[in-house]
Amino acid sequence: MTRMREYIDIYHDTSGDGSSTPSWERKHKNLFANVKDTREIGSHRSRGPEVEETVTTVVEVRYRDTITAEMQIRHRGRTLHIVSTNDYDGKRRKLHLHCSRVQ
Repeated sequence: MTRMREYIDIYHDTSGDGSSTPSWERKHKNLFANVKDTREIGSHRSRGPEVEETVTTVVEVRYRDTITAEMQIRHRGRTLHIVSTNDYDGKRRKLHLHCSRVQ
């Protein structure tokens, strides 16, 4: 991934009790990001060739230790749940956020 040309907002759950109805509040506003939809394909075969397809999104932002997998991203009208975070080069410069779309 290269230049960060898009803006995202990151929200965190403020309900605090882990209830089934979270209360989302914006934590980071207008972060520069690079957003790329990816497709992970896993082959699960029971009888014959069967392919399970999962569409995910990878979001690259400048490193922040306050971003966790319990947060959500809002980008261009869609909501993404952060599944995992990855400081992919270990230098604390950029952070890859692996996300799934919230239905």
